[in-house]
Amino acid sequence: MTRSDDLAKVALGLEVVVGIPAVAYLAARGQPPEDPVIPVSAVMCAKNEDPDLVRTAVDSLESQLVVKEDDPYDVLFAKESSEIILVTGEGEDYGLLEYPNLRVYSAPTGKLRARNLGTRLAVNDVILAVDADTYYPPGWIGIMANQFKDPEVVGVAGTSDFFGFPLVDAPLFLWYSLVLSKKMSGRSSAFRKWAWEATGYFDESKETDLITLMKEEEVDFYERLKTVGKVVFVNFPVEHHGGFGSGRGLRTHL
Repeated sequence: MTRSDDLAKVALGLEVVVGIPAVAYLAARGQPPEDPVIPVSAVMCAKNEDPDLVRTAVDSLESQLVVKEDDPYDVLFAKESSEIILVTGEGEDYGLLEYPNLRVYSAPTGKLRARNLGTRLAVNDVILAVDADTYYPPGWIGIMANQFKDPEVVGVAGTSDFFGFPLVDAPLFLWYSLVLSKKMSGRSSAFRKWAWEATGYFDESKETDLITLMKEEEVDFYERLKTVGKVVFVNFPVEHHGGFGSGRGLRTHL
């Protein structure tokens, strides 16, 4: 077992005992990124989002799919067949059509509908769940994708650091951290497409309110994935820069 494996297990133990993911972040921060040996499809949903945040999110993912001579993360990276799928509200493309690895689609209002559409259109089996107001540090795609070297792994639960969300979102953040500590984060997770199909997709009937939606997208999906394979924990935090609940695009336009 590597030191990174040990740190990840310590972080997971802290999250279980303490219940606050932010504590677990500190235990394994600094573990070295790895590189994917398989292609991935990153699925992002956006509606009424800040265009600058969306561009930052896409930039941070796209830069990991571009071959660079001095990039230590390029080894065995299946960049040629990886992709980013952006599912937006009607008429929204956020001016990102110039990105070579990006495909943009429109979906009916509702985040679970958008997630289902983006996953259905993905060409690869490994799906990255990413968010439109989140920065993805170099190496994140690699460390997430490499977990699928193990054929028994059907899901990877990641972590996030939060920046600049308003105080009005504090109660929801505490609920999210304490109650939903075991989850497939909608901004930092990965899963096999066949496992998503086998477990019945995201339940679009849960587009009733914010809490019900989040529980379906992150907690209930996590529990369903565990019935068809292994779900592992990876601590390599992404940086979430949008609001947590109030004023959030698709989530406030159900």
